[in-house]
Amino acid sequence: MSEPCTVPDEFMNLLPPRQDTLRHLMVSTRTSFRHALGAALLLLLLSLPGLAGASTVPPSCARGAIGPDQQPHSQVCLISDHDRIAPGQPFRIGIRITLDPGWHTYWRNPGEAALPSHIEWSAPSFVRISDIHWPLPHSFDELDGELRTIGYADEVLLFSEAQLTGPVDGDDVALTANVRLLVCEIQCVPFVADVGLTLPVATEPSPGEYASLFDRYAAQVPAVDVSDRVDISVDAVPPSGRKPFAARLLLRDCPDHACPGLDPSTHPHDVLFHDAIDGLDIRPTAVQRTSDGWLIALRGESRRNFSPDQLTEVAGDLRLTDGSGARFRVPVQFPAEATLASLDLDVSAETEQSASTVAASAPASPHPSTPLWAVLLAALLGGILLNIMPCVFPVLAIKVTAFTELAGQRRRDLLIHGATYTAGIISTLLLLAGAIIALRNAGHAVGWGFQFQEPHFVIALTVVIVAFALNLFGLYQIGIVGGNARTEHLRGLRRSFGEGVLAVVLATPCSAPFLGTAAGFAFTSTPAMIIAIFSLIGLGLALPFVLLTLIPGATKFLPRPGHWLDRFKQFLGFLLLLTAIWLLDVLGLLAGAHAVSLTLVLLLTITALAWIWGAVQYREGRRKWLPVTFALLPVIAAAIPLIHLDTTQAEARTAPAVGRWSPEAVQQALASGRPVFVDVTAAWCITCKVNERAVLNTAPVHQLFAAHRVQVLVADWTHYDASITALLEANGRIGVPMYLLYLPGRDRPVILPELLTQNAIRTALSN
Repeated sequence: MSEPCTVPDEFMNLLPPRQDTLRHLMVSTRTSFRHALGAALLLLLLSLPGLAGASTVPPSCARGAIGPDQQPHSQVCLISDHDRIAPGQPFRIGIRITLDPGWHTYWRNPGEAALPSHIEWSAPSFVRISDIHWPLPHSFDELDGELRTIGYADEVLLFSEAQLTGPVDGDDVALTANVRLLVCEIQCVPFVADVGLTLPVATEPSPGEYASLFDRYAAQVPAVDVSDRVDISVDAVPPSGRKPFAARLLLRDCPDHACPGLDPSTHPHDVLFHDAIDGLDIRPTAVQRTSDGWLIALRGESRRNFSPDQLTEVAGDLRLTDGSGARFRVPVQFPAEATLASLDLDVSAETEQSASTVAASAPASPHPSTPLWAVLLAALLGGILLNIMPCVFPVLAIKVTAFTELAGQRRRDLLIHGATYTAGIISTLLLLAGAIIALRNAGHAVGWGFQFQEPHFVIALTVVIVAFALNLFGLYQIGIVGGNARTEHLRGLRRSFGEGVLAVVLATPCSAPFLGTAAGFAFTSTPAMIIAIFSLIGLGLALPFVLLTLIPGATKFLPRPGHWLDRFKQFLGFLLLLTAIWLLDVLGLLAGAHAVSLTLVLLLTITALAWIWGAVQYREGRRKWLPVTFALLPVIAAAIPLIHLDTTQAEARTAPAVGRWSPEAVQQALASGRPVFVDVTAAWCITCKVNERAVLNTAPVHQLFAAHRVQVLVADWTHYDASITALLEANGRIGVPMYLLYLPGRDRPVILPELLTQNAIRTALSN
């Protein structure tokens, strides 16, 4: 027979708002009960400490095990493997979690989303309780593998060992536990409960009916420490941002080969479970038997900046072939030079490597099937074909014009100009290669044209392009008129070098046949190979003009200079302005419309400066530099606001305005005739994050919302919120995600499916 108990205030505060009537009834009953018994009951409780202790224990069920504290789709019970306990004798207590089919809860490291399970014991001071023992979990590939989580389905027992270490106060011991879980199917529901258990104390312990259950789950707890047999080598220092890196874990075999190992036929996700590392997600991708043991290929992704001294060790559990588990905790070995060369792991290539080789091996070539000569030839051909790419054409046209102006001069002068143009190209590409090597060594993954991801680079290049265009329009001159022959010759060489630099800068956002193979090989190769490939790309880009200077009589086919050349240069100026417009569009995508407006103001001041410079560049002294100095002041003033750009403005071009949900916000938007989309979400909700990535944060959905003037409101249930709980209950839901579409003139919202699709939103809006 269960003994009566009161309802603690902490539990009553967890009741949702809908149950206020029940809350009032419980409060009234408890108050009347206390008033009726009065001081006599209080004296009785004080005189019976065992009973007084029992009154503070949450409800319990028969045989000393707590009755199920029911929550939707799951239940927990605090149970023990003993019916009676004795001083000095160990016993076990645990939380038995039972889940409906299709639902699961989470391990101490929940994986790439969700929340870890948490148990907090409360017991008298004379009871010693160990840490939680965690049986081996399972891996869940949530929503077609978008996210990997770690946890338990159906049933699990999380338990601790306990012992009475001092004199017992009374005839029994009251134990309680605060349990905090997240249980998920498609929806995720936070589960918070206090459960309790009262165990009688006797001179001899008596095992209970749950002893076999404890034994079964104890066998699933990793008991063997294999740290001395495990090596981990990292192929790259984890880079900043959400960037990938690769690693390997080797479990060496025992000398007598008598130890259980790993099963390569088991899914890698169910072989290794690592303890949580803040800011890092790690996935096992393959398991391979080697001559020395078992090799696990790991692929990770960092979510914050790391340095080797911040990641010193990795710990976790391994599932062995006999079904048991093993525990390990080992230091991390970083390479001498950070590289991302081994992202695509070929585990079979490691089968003959020893443990020491695996730990210290250098990254393998990512393209073992591509001959080196083919890569170098592709670099040269790719550079040649860049000459016909649209982004390079304006500079090539300018170079043709420059060679036309040089027609009729000595062949030696043509060779010098061709060599200077080539030097401008190759030196710029070598500078770019050096930047790539430096960034890669710092842990950043970069690609061809990576500098165009930086708004300030795009602004600077736009300024250079417009300055070149103004020169072609004749607004000012670059060393064409005035000065002696030597001065003009040096200015011509500087211009040829600058044209080579500009050709490279404009070529990098373009790709060409063969270039992808060569550049892809370079970006995952050694520094020496990067330099060699980039040099060959530069030589290919310069080759047409090099041949023009090397072949005798080739310049005879160029038209002679004349009035037409001035008009042609002005035409080329318009081509450069078209290039500047394209760059401004890139800038808008990077930093938003406001950055484009500020850049246009800067370009206007530079145009004024070029106009003034063209008017005074052949003057002497103060008559030349005073006007130029005054013209520089507005250029500086226009450049200052561009130093610190708010790149978040770029998202405002496509992302809808998002507000915080409240009933008043919904009514206000509906009153103005706008539909309202309510996203009820939480940071720990796996389905929510996948829906955001695959549907809500995509351009088609943003455009759909904009076309229908939809007001988007977010109800964040990451932390308990009574009003959001009431919203869920009012729409027949118990957890997140929930998506509601309110339409003007409709009494009830349209409830969209938890697995959201673009078509579901489009259909709801069209109806």
